[in-house]
Amino acid sequence: MTVRNLPVNLEHTITLPGGETIGPDRLARTLMPGTDEFDRTGSFRFRDPDYGAVLLRYSSWSPAKRYPKGSPDDSGEGVSRSNARYPLVVWLHGAGEAGTDPLVALLGNPVTHLAHARVQAAFGGAFVLAPQCPTMWMDDGKGGYSGDGSSRYARALMALIRRFAHANASVDPDRVYIGGCSNGGYMAIRLMLDNPGFFAAGFPACEAFLDEWIGERELRSLARIPLRFVHCKADNTVPFAPYTERLYRRLAEAGARDVDAFSPEAVVDPSGRYHTADGKPFAYHCHFSWIYALNDGCSFSDGKPLMAWLAGQRREAAERP
Repeated sequence: MTVRNLPVNLEHTITLPGGETIGPDRLARTLMPGTDEFDRTGSFRFRDPDYGAVLLRYSSWSPAKRYPKGSPDDSGEGVSRSNARYPLVVWLHGAGEAGTDPLVALLGNPVTHLAHARVQAAFGGAFVLAPQCPTMWMDDGKGGYSGDGSSRYARALMALIRRFAHANASVDPDRVYIGGCSNGGYMAIRLMLDNPGFFAAGFPACEAFLDEWIGERELRSLARIPLRFVHCKADNTVPFAPYTERLYRRLAEAGARDVDAFSPEAVVDPSGRYHTADGKPFAYHCHFSWIYALNDGCSFSDGKPLMAWLAGQRREAAERP
């Protein structure tokens, strides 16, 4: 059984003291902030040589209107909108956000935070791409969970990312970053292994890619990609030790170019604004490490916030495939 998040259609009208009313439209904007800024109509068809027809839905966000002069890495004053270049941040959902409604993938994890002004400011503007698969990223092609690190969606998803980057001329191909949570973290690892030299950096959260599926040759390839892992030590859905901890240690021992991990003991509200009735910080389920990643609330050994670190990563010319 796979648990799914589903949208709830709220048609309530709330009357406030004094007579002001909040109708369904305004209520929806309150409960789904930022979703109207995303294009949720994306659809990509692909024919896989092994798995046949694949249809992926996706949402996307463009920084062009907010940052018409491009990111700080562009030439500064006087950059025209047509010449501005922006990085691309790809986020892959967990198993619960699969399906055919991209709105679920935006809200099941707070993906809209990637378009918030505070996060976008770290990049000077960045495209956001949030693909959605019909079943789960770990689908072995028969509807079950992969037992060897494969995925029926790997080739289709990579083709979608390449097409999106190509179709948007202002995407900087040397600054494509990939992250995801749980099932999505698994897929982020899969794509980085399959496409060496394409991604400038990765930031998987509570990733579900078993370390034992990665051979020494693949490990050396992955070690060349700057990585930031986020995974709660108490996670009882995707345990920390056989997944992130072991892979992180192997990468470090292999002399990885740039690898670090944020592994808190619990997942608490990173903003510090929410507390329980007895005054303790509000705690989420221990699997929800993506809350730290998508709220830019991680602490790494170099002291850099996750998004600022990502913004500084660039694929070098020698790494281009």
